[in-house]
This record gives sequence, structure tokens and C-alpha cells, in this order.
Amino acid sequence: MKPLQLILESKDRGFDPGPFVKDDKYFKKFYQSHKELIENHNGLYAFDRALHIFGFSEMLGFHDIKTRNLPMEWRLLYGNAVDGLIFFAEEVFGNLFAYDNSGNIVLLNVESAEIELVLEDFDEWMEYITEDIDYTTGKVLAQEWAASNGQIPFGSHLCPKKPFIIGGEYEIDNLYVLSWEKSLLFKADIARQIRDLPVGTDVILE
Repeated sequence: MKPLQLILESKDRGFDPGPFVKDDKYFKKFYQSHKELIENHNGLYAFDRALHIFGFSEMLGFHDIKTRNLPMEWRLLYGNAVDGLIFFAEEVFGNLFAYDNSGNIVLLNVESAEIELVLEDFDEWMEYITEDIDYTTGKVLAQEWAASNGQIPFGSHLCPKKPFIIGGEYEIDNLYVLSWEKSLLFKADIARQIRDLPVGTDVILE
């Protein structure tokens, strides 16, 4: 099955993004296959809400590409590291996929502020996502959370009680649910506090 078909097959049918209201400031910069997905579905949730692809939604700020790319406090905490990035999707822990200034697709690790080059276009990104869905989205933990606590609310992330960057476990007992804005603000502040510390430094987070 093709990557797009796999994503659409797992689409959360209970999510209503509202009407598609295109904003060419962002839309014109996307690859054609990305444009078609947004035009046809206006973004989506997939893989038990472990993958969230943003759309253009005037009624849902957490789903709206324009809103998700505003210079909010969480973004400002990352400083120059995120300059020029256009965020278009996230996985269950809030790590963000974005276009960089060259049109490449990168992944922002929200706890460390590290930016990893993923692929060069949207079709390759969909292949990357579907080759190892648990690794790229956190699907298994999303399923385990849903089985124990109910599905993750739309517009929310799974957050670690003890941050992953300082040894927190990828286990249900170390997780809780937080709205996307609070989640990103919390994780951006972690990244700020550990910035430039040598590997192995003892950390006391404030």
C-alpha cells in the first residue's frame, strides 16, 4: 500500500477541521502532494492520533497552519534555531515537522531544540512516516494511552513527567496529557535551560 493510502486508511473520522480557507503565504510553499492532501482533507489526525498534519482552519487554532506558525512565546524561546521554519505536522509528543528555507523537511526535537534533516519533499516524508510508524509518530504509546485513559484529546500532546532528554522513560507511567500550547512552552523552556550544557552535566530543571 502506498504511504498516502496508509495515512488516509488510519485517518481519524471523528475529527472535523472545518472549512478549508487557503492562505497562500504558506500554501504556495508546499509540495504538490501536500497541497492536494490539504485541499482534499484540510489536514488530519492519523495512527490513533499519534500523527497530526495541520490544515487551514479558522475554527480550530491548534489545527491551523497560520496559528501554529505565529511568533508565540514557545517559539521565541527557541531563538534563531527555528527562524524561517514553517511547521506543518507533529507527532504524539509534540515534536514538529517543518519546511526549512530551502524547502527541505526537518524535524524539531522540542526538548533539545535539535533540528534533524528528514527528507527533501513531501512524498518522501510520507514514506519516512509509514516505514516505521511507531518510531516516527509514537503510535504504540498513543494506543496504550487510549486503552488506559481514553483517546488523546485533539489539540493535545503526551508529555513526560520526567523529560526524555534527562532520562525519562517512554512508558505510560511517565506520561500525562497537556494542551499543545502548554506542552510546547514547557518543552521549549527545557530546551532553553539545557542549551549549551556539556553532555553528562547534572541538570535541575526549574
